[in-house]
Amino acid sequence: MTRLFSEIYNIYPEKGRIFSDDEVKSYADVVIIGILPKKGQSSFINFDEVAFIPYTTGQQYVFGIKHFNRIVVEADTESAVAQTVEDVKVTLRNSHNIDNPDKDDFFIETQAEAVQMVSTITNVLTLFLAAVAAISLLVGGIGIMNIMLVSVTERTREIGLRKALGATEKDILVQFLLESVILTAVGGAIGIALGASLSFLISIVLSNVLAVNWAFTFPVGAAALGLGVAAFVGLVFGIYPARQASKKSPIEALRYE
Repeated sequence: MTRLFSEIYNIYPEKGRIFSDDEVKSYADVVIIGILPKKGQSSFINFDEVAFIPYTTGQQYVFGIKHFNRIVVEADTESAVAQTVEDVKVTLRNSHNIDNPDKDDFFIETQAEAVQMVSTITNVLTLFLAAVAAISLLVGGIGIMNIMLVSVTERTREIGLRKALGATEKDILVQFLLESVILTAVGGAIGIALGASLSFLISIVLSNVLAVNWAFTFPVGAAALGLGVAAFVGLVFGIYPARQASKKSPIEALRYE
């Protein structure tokens, strides 16, 4: 029994030993006698934060029951999972005297189904966050465009003076595009810094105050992507104000008050 447990989860004490079959049969009040290696989350169980006792001891002294709440079964091969599920269903129905499958008083969950469920939830959350991000970028881009349009209006005389000194439409266009890109890139950098700082503080609180194993990581690739997206938004939404600036007549621009 204990050997199967260790084989299924591939977990063995680094020091000491697992309780024996005799201790299981005798309702011994023992836990795993030793130290388990760090393994983390597996099959919805965090092996770094649990203590294992004989199931007989748990039934007798902890839960006060004579039945099993959960049975873990391992198939020989991946291709045999479906047949194993059917065999388990038949066995449980025979044990519970169930003739109608609609009246099953149990459910079976495979790792593949659990992974699919988690994947579905993750995909929904990803789409939701992507929609929120898209709306945020659109609103931010419109804000940048309005700021640049105001800047173009306030700097009309500057534009006229530069054109009078020989600046071409392309020079004015590039100037305002660069200003728009730099503005959004700096805003993106500030946002990344604030987000990373907040995440770091949350990890400290969760780890030290709530005793949750929450490690802080800073994804450099994601940060670079964020800066790139911010700069791209500035480029796209800065085109219209930059064109408006480049098309101004130098004579009319110099007369602007």
